[in-house]
Amino acid sequence: MPDFLPIAFALLFAYVVLVPALVLAHELAHAAMGLALLLGELWVTIGTDPRWEATLGRLEIRIDPAGWRSWWPGFYRSAATPAGYRGAAIALIGPISSLGFAAGLLGTASIATDAVAVVCRAGVYWAFVQAVATAVPVTYPDWLPAYSGHPSDGKRTIRYLRE
Repeated sequence: MPDFLPIAFALLFAYVVLVPALVLAHELAHAAMGLALLLGELWVTIGTDPRWEATLGRLEIRIDPAGWRSWWPGFYRSAATPAGYRGAAIALIGPISSLGFAAGLLGTASIATDAVAVVCRAGVYWAFVQAVATAVPVTYPDWLPAYSGHPSDGKRTIRYLRE
């Protein structure tokens, strides 16, 4: 087997398994903070056409098993409207958690076997890009169809802190 095949399989595994897990973890961080600070129901959605659903108390999780077609978009929503510092905490915890996942994966990559290290490094890059892309205060452009017109976590944080 050529030397590049294990790396190709590791990267494919990272995209199909690790990336959606990181997106889900990012959104669940929002949800965990929302559960702590808000009343009412909360929803986490991964992908654009969710087919798998699970309800855990006030939290409903919806996942599109074919989310790879749309780069695994993730969203957190709540029935209650957050405001002020509570809204800022809910918005900011996503990018903070992504940085934490990047650090954890980086540590794991340093002690893992070659194939696992490749998967972990791919996860580090994804989690870091996810943290930066969500922390920068912007409204997402039209060329990101799933997020088009939505504010980033950073922009929502600033909006909440100005209230």
